[in-house]
Amino acid sequence: MPAPFSHIGIILVRPQQSGNIGAIARSISNHGLGDLYLVDPPAFDPDVARWMAPNAHQIVNKAIIVPDITTAVASYNVVFGASARSRKWQFKTEDTPILTERALSGERIAILF
Repeated sequence: MPAPFSHIGIILVRPQQSGNIGAIARSISNHGLGDLYLVDPPAFDPDVARWMAPNAHQIVNKAIIVPDITTAVASYNVVFGASARSRKWQFKTEDTPILTERALSGERIAILF
């Protein structure tokens, strides 16, 4: 039986630290999420990532490295983006309950960081 949230993928755009990739991989494993995409990582060291991902090496090993966001989101129906930076763009915003509702629907969702 697949993990309950295996239809939800995580996309990291230009992640700077391999240790952070490992921490995300561990979280993916702990919560039963799906694929991990790395968009154009500048210096990905899988050994460092695995060191930060106890019991989640399989997530690091299966990480999908792609050159651009378009490729990363191609297989998803919905993409939710998250950023710590203020943006001037006029993107539609949603509250957490909308993400939860969509996640429970079973459609393929990506969360992009």
